[in-house]
Amino acid sequence: MKILNKYKNNFLVLFLYFGLSIIFTYPLFFNFSKQIVGRGGDIYQTIAIINNNFAGFKELGYLESIWFTLSHLRLDPITINTYFHFIFKQPVGYNLFWFFSFVASGFGVYLLVKHIFNNLKLGGFGTVASAFIAGLIYSFNSAHIAWGMGFRGATHIEWIPFTILYLFKFIKKPCLKNFLILGLFFLLLITGESHFAAYFIIFLVPLLIFYLSQNRHILRNKLFRRYTLAGLVLGIFIVLWFYLPLIKVSVSDDNYLNPGIEQTINYSPDILSIITPSEFNPFWSEYFAPLRESFTGNATTYSNYLGLTALILFLFSIFYAKRSRIKEIYFWILSAIGFFIISLGPFLHYSGIVEPKIPLPYLLLYHYIPFFENIRAVGRFWVIALLCFAVAIAFGFKFLFDHLSKKRVGGKVLILAIVISLISVEYLAIPIPFSSLDYSPFYDQIKAARGDFKVADIPASTNYIADAKAKYYASIYQKNLISGLDPARKVPGKWDLQRTTPVLTEILYTLPKGKDTPSDIINQDYPGLANKIFSYFDIPYIIIQKEFVGDKQDYIKPGDFEKLNNFIIDNFDIEKKYEDDYLIAYTIRKEQPADFFYLTIGDGWEDLNNENKTRQIKKEASLKVHNQYSTTKNLSLSLQVKSPEDSFRTVSFYFKNELLGNYFVFEEITPIKILVPNIPVGESDITIKVTNYSKNGKYEYQSATFGNIEYKVIEELKETKEINLSSDGPNKAIISIPTYYSYYFQKAQINGERKIDNHPLISLEDFIIENEEGNYTVLNTLPLINELFKSDEEKYSKLETYRDIREANYYMDNITNILAEKNVGYIYLNKSSLNDKEKKKLSKHLNKYIPSLEIIEGDEFIIYKINSAEKNNSVPFVISNGWDILENKLGQSKRRKIHNSASLYLYSYDEKPVELKFRSKTCSDKTTYGSVEINEEHDNTFVVEGSNFQEIALTSIYPLKLGLNKLTINLFNEQGQIDQNIRNCPIWVSDISIYTTE
Repeated sequence: MKILNKYKNNFLVLFLYFGLSIIFTYPLFFNFSKQIVGRGGDIYQTIAIINNNFAGFKELGYLESIWFTLSHLRLDPITINTYFHFIFKQPVGYNLFWFFSFVASGFGVYLLVKHIFNNLKLGGFGTVASAFIAGLIYSFNSAHIAWGMGFRGATHIEWIPFTILYLFKFIKKPCLKNFLILGLFFLLLITGESHFAAYFIIFLVPLLIFYLSQNRHILRNKLFRRYTLAGLVLGIFIVLWFYLPLIKVSVSDDNYLNPGIEQTINYSPDILSIITPSEFNPFWSEYFAPLRESFTGNATTYSNYLGLTALILFLFSIFYAKRSRIKEIYFWILSAIGFFIISLGPFLHYSGIVEPKIPLPYLLLYHYIPFFENIRAVGRFWVIALLCFAVAIAFGFKFLFDHLSKKRVGGKVLILAIVISLISVEYLAIPIPFSSLDYSPFYDQIKAARGDFKVADIPASTNYIADAKAKYYASIYQKNLISGLDPARKVPGKWDLQRTTPVLTEILYTLPKGKDTPSDIINQDYPGLANKIFSYFDIPYIIIQKEFVGDKQDYIKPGDFEKLNNFIIDNFDIEKKYEDDYLIAYTIRKEQPADFFYLTIGDGWEDLNNENKTRQIKKEASLKVHNQYSTTKNLSLSLQVKSPEDSFRTVSFYFKNELLGNYFVFEEITPIKILVPNIPVGESDITIKVTNYSKNGKYEYQSATFGNIEYKVIEELKETKEINLSSDGPNKAIISIPTYYSYYFQKAQINGERKIDNHPLISLEDFIIENEEGNYTVLNTLPLINELFKSDEEKYSKLETYRDIREANYYMDNITNILAEKNVGYIYLNKSSLNDKEKKKLSKHLNKYIPSLEIIEGDEFIIYKINSAEKNNSVPFVISNGWDILENKLGQSKRRKIHNSASLYLYSYDEKPVELKFRSKTCSDKTTYGSVEINEEHDNTFVVEGSNFQEIALTSIYPLKLGLNKLTINLFNEQGQIDQNIRNCPIWVSDISIYTTE
């Protein structure tokens, strides 16, 4: 009875906070057992962790779990919530602990303010009323409500005032009781929320400096020093015990906790948020909605609303501080202002505007306090500012209360009621949102299934709330998820398996996002892989949450939902399908471990270009080969590569540190096929390096674009050993079409001498010319070379167009000359590289332009044997700049337009002048003048008249150089100038021939 009398005011206040908590959390009190308080994804994540803890504790047993909790100092909100779940079940357990936070927060601040006032000998009813108002402001502030919507740690702000209260009691009376209670609350605070732990430690510095300076005598107390030393050691131990894993990540090279300062800026509160009511306020939420929408971050970012009533009382505190000269008031006022400014983040936000950047004090913490660069939710510093505001306002209210109410009890109660009402109206955030814990009965079927398998839940990998719900559902059926995402920080490599494994990436990412398959640059055999991959990774269920099908952001659009279902039905062997209001579930037929093989993207690639399904390599990258057969296998790999505009690259392939092949890549799409031998069981890498071409060995890394990768397993690498060319002489060269289709030729291509039975292999490298500036030009459009090495997918349907504007006999002479110059005796064609129609067209073309051609045919190849190729004086050229597109109309000669200037690159085997001939025409009734330059030296002139083709014949004054030469045709008018008429009336050129002459 004496205890009741002694603490009757405290019990009354506790009861009042209980009543206010019922009002401020309406309708929670009437909904305890129906739904769970909160909204969004965070609340489901919290419940999932609690359920998983509960399952673990249940397996341990009640007594063992208590011992585990105590021995591991587990007093965090999740563990406490787990015990509430033990006793009350969900949702009652969670709701009860959540409700407790509001009652305890208000009561904690009430006790703290009473303690401060009593030490200052400020007694009476005014002290009780002021302490009550402080607790009201702290507990029912908008931030507490917002954080309570799902943040399991940030909800529980109640431990901060209790920790400070017992810190003061310990300073006043250093005894074992106060030391232990202080330690308990410090443990609850430190383990409850990492942001609060960091911010509280920062706040401890000025707090201890001020209060110890006011109580210097305590520093001479031996008991105080002993307990303080012990507390310091224990405090450091507790912090390290809980945060050592995070500290290790923070100091590592791969610190994924650091979100970058841009995110810190984005999630910093706006200075106007202190006067902007909560979105939950039933009275004027909509009025302030436009202002809130201008803020950066989210609702929890800008929830640090103090309120006009509290701000006015704070001004009274400043006035009271000047009159009373109580030092404690100054401390709490300055701390409130200081920590509010710190809570605004590194740069000032005003109505959502950050530029120009005005630095704030938090920027110093960010750069100079260890681990603060990892903090994104800087707005949670508001909890310290809020506590300081509450204590400071208590002084202001005490001053106002004592001066207005005088000695009349009725007046005191009236003032107290008015202030409580005003603050309540500003802070009210009802009705509180709730979330349902209902779930599909299908999850009970999964729970009953035996085994420790995985579940693919869609769209858990692309939608934050769906991921949280999937985690909650998984905590019901107690199986693992293969799907998911990182809730706050992206952990490097965590989801690589899901993002790169065929079929998995399609159903988890590609199709839910509305993108087309294939998901990446690798074309996969989905029907052949689907069941095998899911059986290999032990994923018997695919679940689609119907709640997340719609037109909202990150939802599966209805059309994409249909595509996703069709993909599953078309590619999987489905044992059964289940559907209810919550979900569609597919049970995948389990296959026994079977041999299969798949390819995935490895390291070093640039981001995927979704428009054309390509990726770049800037230095080197890898393809990961997954051989799930029981023996080594051989791989046939084909892909398309292109270099940047006006450049070419060397692409090299390596396997197990051995070179497989080098390939020249141009700005046009270049197809490459390469054979990878003896791939071991398990995972291995094919390394791809991209460099410039170099004859002197000075290679530099460059970039190239890759796409359309296809692969297949081949049982054996055929060496094509039946080819025997040695009897035809050792000096005849071979051109292979294409070089990559035979492992026999592939190995020879990387051989130092590049020979087969002493027959040199001809490749594009033989047509790369170094110019005077030290740069390289590839003559890949020379006659014959264009036809054989051209990468165009439609080349066999337009072989005749490759003659371009060359005169027919001259074109044939070019081919003969190139064959003779390179001593080509054989053109080897792998039959599997072309279909019958393409082979027929190629044979017809080669027979037309190569004299004395003999065909040797084997089971796997065709060899075009060139019996005779004599050198002639034709000078081959390649088309360069300034020419319009080729006009190739039926019944007309092939032609191109020149508007003012155009160039050809000539490759000469002699230092002689040339005879240039071509047919040309211009517009009707027009005369166009032209000149010819050879290697930028003016050489000759010509005239084109009218719209009928006429032959132009010129003999050069200057001789050609050996190797590469540049011939330029320039157009001008009668006055020797280029004018608009020349541009509007070009000349057409056809049937060019260039021969050396004596």
